[in-house]
Amino acid sequence: RVGTNGSADTGNGEIGIWVSGNATENTIAKNIVSGNTLVGIFVSDGASENIIKENHVGTNTGGTSAIPNDAFGIWIRGATDNDIESNLVSSNPFGIVIGTNFGIESPVASIQNHARSSLGETYTTGNRLLGNVVGLNAGLNAALPGGRIGIVVGENARNNLIGTPTGGYNLISGNTTAIGYGIFLGTLAANPTEDSLPQLNTFQRNLVGLGGNLQTTISNNVGFVLLQAKLNTIGGDTDALANTIVASTQEGISLRDGTRENTFLRNFLGVLPPGFGSRPGQTSPLSPSGGYGNGSHGILLENGAQGNTLGGSTSSTGLVIANNGGNGINLAPTAGSGNRIGTNSIYGNTLPGIDIGGNGSTPNDPTDADVGPNKLQNYPTFTLSLVGGDLI
Repeated sequence: RVGTNGSADTGNGEIGIWVSGNATENTIAKNIVSGNTLVGIFVSDGASENIIKENHVGTNTGGTSAIPNDAFGIWIRGATDNDIESNLVSSNPFGIVIGTNFGIESPVASIQNHARSSLGETYTTGNRLLGNVVGLNAGLNAALPGGRIGIVVGENARNNLIGTPTGGYNLISGNTTAIGYGIFLGTLAANPTEDSLPQLNTFQRNLVGLGGNLQTTISNNVGFVLLQAKLNTIGGDTDALANTIVASTQEGISLRDGTRENTFLRNFLGVLPPGFGSRPGQTSPLSPSGGYGNGSHGILLENGAQGNTLGGSTSSTGLVIANNGGNGINLAPTAGSGNRIGTNSIYGNTLPGIDIGGNGSTPNDPTDADVGPNKLQNYPTFTLSLVGGDLI
């Protein structure tokens, strides 16, 4: 037990467990790391190939009540090829953080003032998150209070795997304090350098907004937020690699502030993948019987989000967006251009499946010369149909 006697906060001054420098191939397992004033478990400055496994971070011994670390639960910074596996990380303001900074109350300065480490600005690369529970109790049936963001991938994070092709799913639910994001990819810092933007990370097999029985919903405010992020991949080319994002009180996915050139492949928004079962209310967003729809749009693009790919080129790699309380995909008036909307299945949403301009149906214009998000692309019209045999 680090920072707690198992039932109460007896925290250390700043950090519970610190793995740093040339530390390699260590295993940090089955600890209770709670009540520390900054970070529960900190892996930094070149530490590599360590395993952080089956710890309770931010809870009591049984995982039934909150003893938060005051800033980050687990922080991976300037470290490479570490496995973060099967941990319960709940009640911390920021659950699992990968990268050097992300512009929100970072404890960097405080640690630098007192630490033995220089906290160099090296990239955070090759780390893998699998089978973690972020935001819930050990019974996986209720949120523990205090979570602002479940998983953060911030500045100088590259080539990390948030969810792996094999191994357990990450379960990220119940983050509703303040901004309340399930996953945050990017930075809120003003004018970050181009090189520091999080890029080339992959997000697969994450369950956002569900309880442990994979049918109960436990909401985040927004499921997945991208802000000043580029060249990342969200989802995969099969159902098995898809992310599932349901029951957010606001959007399922939000792309903001110049987020660009990210690729969204198979993901399920507002609906469960095949094999997860069903229950009454699944087709009714946020109904009293408990639907899976996100409260607003399935996907919202705004504030210069541009050049992103939403869905693959085949039905098996497309997005499934259903039962949401707004549009399936909404390109707000401030969204940029070049956002490709692929071969997706969009149905059962409260508002039309796709809205370019965020103001309902936009009439077609001759030669499609107007400007706006995606240049207010004209929708297709049919002027002639020929019916013959099985052909239309």
